[in-house]
Amino acid sequence: MAASPYTKPNADKVRKRSFSGGLPALNRSGSMADKTLLGVLNILRMDDEPTNTFLVRTILPDGDLRLVSANRNMTIRDLVAEIVQEFHLENYQVRELPGKTITNLDAKATCVEYSEIAIEDVERKLSNFELDNIHSIKDSRLRCVKELQHEEQTFFSELKSLFEVYADPLRKWGLPRADYKVLFEPLETICNLNVRMNSLLDEAVKCWDTSKTLIGRIFTDLDILWSTYEDYFQSFRGIRTYLRQKRDFDADFQSFVNMQRGSRHQHLEVLLLRPIQHVTDYDRILSNLLDKTPPDHPDREDLEHAATNFRRIVREREEEIVTFENEVRINQVQDKFPHDNLAITEGEALP
Repeated sequence: MAASPYTKPNADKVRKRSFSGGLPALNRSGSMADKTLLGVLNILRMDDEPTNTFLVRTILPDGDLRLVSANRNMTIRDLVAEIVQEFHLENYQVRELPGKTITNLDAKATCVEYSEIAIEDVERKLSNFELDNIHSIKDSRLRCVKELQHEEQTFFSELKSLFEVYADPLRKWGLPRADYKVLFEPLETICNLNVRMNSLLDEAVKCWDTSKTLIGRIFTDLDILWSTYEDYFQSFRGIRTYLRQKRDFDADFQSFVNMQRGSRHQHLEVLLLRPIQHVTDYDRILSNLLDKTPPDHPDREDLEHAATNFRRIVREREEEIVTFENEVRINQVQDKFPHDNLAITEGEALP
């Protein structure tokens, strides 16, 4: 695939190649060798529009690699538009590697000029190259647990981003203690539970025995899990009200939040919504794991208890979850037009 130093590489003609079996998913090293390769590839284009174009190493939804040509006026959305169309993606996200950061699609493509990116089909929950790795596991229970492990790790990254990008800077900026308590204190217990859950899942996978390993027991041992997430549903109603008031009446707060988000980070509202969406992840994965667990398995009773509890939480609040998600999407659309009131109400669900 290496281009001749005397020939300009044409990104449209670069052939895809699978490397999912050779490199761990979303754990690229970011080594000096990789960065040097990107630098060389960009230098090779210096004979043609040297200041306007560059190449981005892009992992496609099927796990193959492609070099995508970009110019400095593009957004990340523009950069991946042809690939999104090629794979018929309706709901997708782009991660910057090796840090796994979910990018802002409206950020300048230059933000990822020296990085590798991965395009993920959100509807499939895992990117296809990760699914290939998981689906190669013959043990159906272990496949479910590995997906659960991935979701917990992703959730941890999102919680970390929430506190590093918004919570701590807002506290130092002068956010009153009472306001901090409304926005972020309900998440502190969830963070602690997530760390514990990650640790217990890691231990379970390391010593995996499909006939003996207990996953449902992890959830029953963490007996405050369900009440914690139910409490967060209640708290999120207050969070919505608080953010709506800040959006309408506190320009300094909104400016600071927008500055923190910049072009690289998720919206504050998106990250605050994630614990609620994480409950639906639990519901989906644990229900699937229960289906794969024999009736006489020692984990069956605890697993059924855990799956039933999350299913109850989701079913009792399905309409509320949709309302929450629609309001966040509406605010994201409005933020793209800061000087115009689009007059979109939360009763108007976006497609």
